[in-house]
Amino acid sequence: MFNEPATSSAGPVEDTSIELFSASASKIINFGSRCDDPEGDDITVTIYYDKTSIAATGNDLKDILSFSAGILTIDNAIKTHKNVFTYQLWYSCSDSFNPSTSVDAPFRIVIFNSIYSPMATGPQGYLDMFY
Repeated sequence: MFNEPATSSAGPVEDTSIELFSASASKIINFGSRCDDPEGDDITVTIYYDKTSIAATGNDLKDILSFSAGILTIDNAIKTHKNVFTYQLWYSCSDSFNPSTSVDAPFRIVIFNSIYSPMATGPQGYLDMFY
């Protein structure tokens, strides 16, 4: 019998916005179980930034983003890394028998400044500028 690749029953990954001047220490994105495998094969999940896994040595954001057990943690230091900026990331998962077939989803982390933004109504207005 053919071994089926991983599938996703979840919708798109939500974009996350962070106010530049907020006092939050960190932000957590719970990916939960976005990826399933019909046979129960082991699943590998990776988050990429600039085509490199955030866990890989040399990635620009490796010290302020961490991913473990389905939880992406964004350290508060991301706000000083680039000030107002959009980080385009990529979620990817595959099973151990079908590593070349993956479930992929792009998402963004937007650092915004509601005081100086042309869309000062808040993060959603600022996000609309990128669609």
